[in-house]
This record gives sequence, C-alpha cells and structure tokens, in this order.
Amino acid sequence: MNYVFYLIILLFLSNYFKNNFDLKIIIIIFFNISIFTLFTYHNINIIYGVIVLIISLFIYYITSYFNKENKEIILIKDGNINFHELINNYSYHKLINYLKIRHIKLEEVSYCIMKNKRLIVIKNKDINYPISIILNGNLIENNLKLISKSKKWLDSELINHNLEIKNINYAYYKENNVYVVK
Repeated sequence: MNYVFYLIILLFLSNYFKNNFDLKIIIIIFFNISIFTLFTYHNINIIYGVIVLIISLFIYYITSYFNKENKEIILIKDGNINFHELINNYSYHKLINYLKIRHIKLEEVSYCIMKNKRLIVIKNKDINYPISIILNGNLIENNLKLISKSKKWLDSELINHNLEIKNINYAYYKENNVYVVK
C-alpha cells in the first residue's frame, strides 16, 4: 500500500513541476524518495511522509520566491528584443501575442520588463519607469547593460555618495539618476 502511495506522490511531483525542473526540485524529489523508502522499510505511518513532502515543497517555494520572483528582467529595450533573457525566461510567441492583443507595436516599446512572471510594457512616451540595478547587495548586470551604463559608471556614482554595492538593499535608475535604498 505504501508503494502505491509513493508512486502517486512521484506522479504528482512530476506533473506539478512539468518543465520547471531545477536543482532544488531534484533534491526535493530525491529527499522525498529516501524518506518514503525509509518509512516503508520501517513500517512507519505514511502520514509522516506526507508531512515531510509538504514541508519540503514549502521550503522550495520560500527559497524560489526570494531568489527568483523579485527579479526584474528586461525583455525589450528601445524596440529591440533581448533574446538571451527572452529564451531563458519567457516565450517569443507569448511576448509577440501579448503586444498584439494590446495593440502595441514593437517600435513603440521603450521597455518591456518581466517581474513576478508578469509583463510591464513602457511605451516611448512613458519612459520614466525605474529600472532595478542593485537588489539585496547584488548588481543586476544585464539591466545595467541594457540601460547602456557600465559598472565603472555605477561605481563612480556610488563613490560620490560614499556607498558600496554590498551595503545597498535596492537601487534603481530613473531619468539619468541612480536612486538608492539602504
């Protein structure tokens, strides 16, 4: 009976995560396989296995939220698609359909930013949208490149204010200025 339940859990995990497999998911699956094997070998109640599964999924979502979800990714800048970021994070066809449904031409797009798996489109007339360049003490180099600024430029801006990247919680670029939240 326990093995049937174990197979159901594996089918659930593989269906639930579909194409989103990464190292954390593989660790969760192997961890749960070892726990279920241990429980079935020692005839321990299967409810403990379900509790471990729920706890491991909860830990996965907490870590993925803080690692990936708050990240801003620039998919389009000045009408040019950033294919490197697009391939890694979104679908070309979804992006084009998103713009087509909203009657937005690619040439009209100043920035298209993906944040929390949602798209934010800034047209050329709405250029004053802030672009994240530092998050939790980490430099977002792709966003820095896409606003046509270098790390040396950012370092000189921060030196003027006696700041270091590692001490900054959040910094963004707007209207040719850098705004810092310590």
